[in-house]
Amino acid sequence: MKKFYYLIVLLVGAGFWVACDNGYADIELRDSAPLVELMDLPTSVEPGAAINFTAELKDGVTEEHSLSPLSAYSWSVQDTASAAELANGSGPLSGREAVLPLSIPTEGWETGGYELIFSATDTKGLTTTVTGNIIGIADCPDAAATI
Repeated sequence: MKKFYYLIVLLVGAGFWVACDNGYADIELRDSAPLVELMDLPTSVEPGAAINFTAELKDGVTEEHSLSPLSAYSWSVQDTASAAELANGSGPLSGREAVLPLSIPTEGWETGGYELIFSATDTKGLTTTVTGNIIGIADCPDAAATI
């Protein structure tokens, strides 16, 4: 009889255990790719002048919890006519947010259109790639010239 009593208590306890689990006991954290915003990217620069801009990166800020913070960034500039890569760079990152002021020298580049491709990766390997506006390297008219 004593064994029967323990068996009943065990079954009732198991029933309560299952009844109390409403499916919300496990919290699922969502992880998304980093957010990338290119700010102050010029649409054109003079030949030989640097392309100066700021990249603002965020990961995990909207999720309130981050499974994978920022890990690295990379950028490249390609000629829109030939798709040739003229310059590139990369670097490590850490944390949930980063603001990167970048400067790309254009000495030796010919007049034409160029495209900036910027990528950010988190520690889980999720990557976001943003293509900047076409950057035109153009000769500016002489301000002292007369009409």
